[in-house]
Amino acid sequence: MKNFTIIFLIIVFVYGCGEPLPTELTEVDNNSQIEFEAVPAESANPDYDSTGIVERNIDKSVIVSVVGVRNTNFRTVQTEGYYYAIFNDKSSPVQAGNGHMLGYKTKQMSSVFFNNFQARKIEHKIKYRMGSVYIDTLLGVKYFASQHMMDMMGRMNRFPYANKVSFKAMNGHHQQNIEFDIPTPSEITGRVRLIGNRDDRDAYFELEWNPEGRGRVEIVFAAINSGGEINPLMRVRGNDNGIMKMPLNVFRNIITENNRSLVISFIRKIENIDKFIDDSYIVSESIHNIRIDLP
Repeated sequence: MKNFTIIFLIIVFVYGCGEPLPTELTEVDNNSQIEFEAVPAESANPDYDSTGIVERNIDKSVIVSVVGVRNTNFRTVQTEGYYYAIFNDKSSPVQAGNGHMLGYKTKQMSSVFFNNFQARKIEHKIKYRMGSVYIDTLLGVKYFASQHMMDMMGRMNRFPYANKVSFKAMNGHHQQNIEFDIPTPSEITGRVRLIGNRDDRDAYFELEWNPEGRGRVEIVFAAINSGGEINPLMRVRGNDNGIMKMPLNVFRNIITENNRSLVISFIRKIENIDKFIDDSYIVSESIHNIRIDLP
């Protein structure tokens, strides 16, 4: 990961009595507590519009993700939960034609359960970009469940925020099963306001969310082009203090008369690396996606 300290990527955290002051993005500060990461153009971004997840190649044998999602599309609000597990065969790496590492071929399990609900075995594809063309590559299978699937079967009808999700993967072949509980974060809910006019050089986004006062949050900015495709642009990480300001100038060359839509995703997560099982990445997330059209 690269941390960018470009002239507009900044930070000043000010703490005092009462309400925490906003995170200002004004001048470079090498001691900044905010991290910025540009999302590479060739990175995979499947289903970004429905989950807010920017998938990355994670160099682990076992990857388990549970995600609660809230989508706000103007006045419409939808909620969903996504659960998946991937078991990589690290002896079988997969690369793109340009040598870019995409991931690994995957292993199959006898069965996988989230909160005693059996996940479906589906194709695990990686989408990457070569020039202006997106290419799908099949890596094998992954195990998937959704909140809707669980609700239809009379199980959980809401993602279990600030709780836990039980996970079990049955190996078969007389091998030991994988079993542990995944702690989940409290739900994050955000709000986005544009302060100033789109043509005003001093205009900025005011981003607010329900703070926990500890830990970190991520905010991902993505553009929606005229064809409806959503392309992640930037990931910002900062303290979970509930408010941040982002200059509109950051997106000046992206926003045009025919391309005025953005998706801003607020993300609170709990990551466990090699904690429950060796060579594993276990993550639980709360994501609030907000679509806005600039006037």
